[in-house]
Amino acid sequence: MSEGTNQQGLMFPDYDALWKEVIEEFFEEFLHFFAPDLYEAVDFNKGYEFLEQELRTLFPDSEAEKKYTDKLAKLYLKSGEEKWILTHIEVQGSRDLDFAERMFRYFYRVYDKYDRKIFALALFSDESPSYKPDTYKYEFFDTTLTYTYRSYKIVEQNEEELTRSENPFSMAVLAGLYVVKSKKDINARYQFKINLIRLLLQKEWRREKIEKLFVFIDGLLKLPVEKEKNFEAELNEMVWREGENMGLTWDRSNLADMYYSKGKIEGKIELVKKWLEEEVDADIQLISKISGLSLEDVKKLKKEVQRKRSTH
Repeated sequence: MSEGTNQQGLMFPDYDALWKEVIEEFFEEFLHFFAPDLYEAVDFNKGYEFLEQELRTLFPDSEAEKKYTDKLAKLYLKSGEEKWILTHIEVQGSRDLDFAERMFRYFYRVYDKYDRKIFALALFSDESPSYKPDTYKYEFFDTTLTYTYRSYKIVEQNEEELTRSENPFSMAVLAGLYVVKSKKDINARYQFKINLIRLLLQKEWRREKIEKLFVFIDGLLKLPVEKEKNFEAELNEMVWREGENMGLTWDRSNLADMYYSKGKIEGKIELVKKWLEEEVDADIQLISKISGLSLEDVKKLKKEVQRKRSTH
């Protein structure tokens, strides 16, 4: 995931990839949360299919500057007819004055190619309360067109209602809400993350669901390294408090990334120490270049080795 930091030290994860993955992992719950009317009409026994390649074919120019989380899914209805619909989903994280027009372009290109019924949903994860485009209007003399679609604004949602919901996707929405609320406050983000994981562990859901939501929450509410260490300590206490490991894994969380990096650095340090112990006059600039450690760090390690040697 590509990341960066702001002046407050908050991490910027790859939101696009995180939302895409959680939508795919919890697609039935996603539909039930945002479109219960459509959910009731879908025959999930016949499965569903995400049409990623079709999207790339329809919009080849958008791949170079990807700013959106687009999902196109083929669903089957419960009706006796052999027909299917397309569900087009947008997760929008920033203000875009052309958003409604782009939604319409997606609609007519998909409709023109597939000639199927289309359900369109725009999920807005940005912080602006006033930004919620849900209609595209076209007018030219006597030619007019109006296209509307369902829209959902995370920042408008009620935190208490989300915490009470038994739909697993509510946890993803709540995480999105906490991202907005803690945009410039590391301590608030830390507490939101702890509260959210505590709530997640209280849910009577299958462990695999808890684990997948943990990965999403952990990635979305990313913290600076020192705060992540505090989070890990508090998390371990929460997980083991009841005397049972909840089955969480670190394999795909940013904690794993942090400790993988930490392990690599510690391994380099041990190798450099051994090198300095065996070669008293070793070229520290060469060691720095080969090991990837800073020259200052190598100098400190050399002094440590020398002090150790002098005490023997």
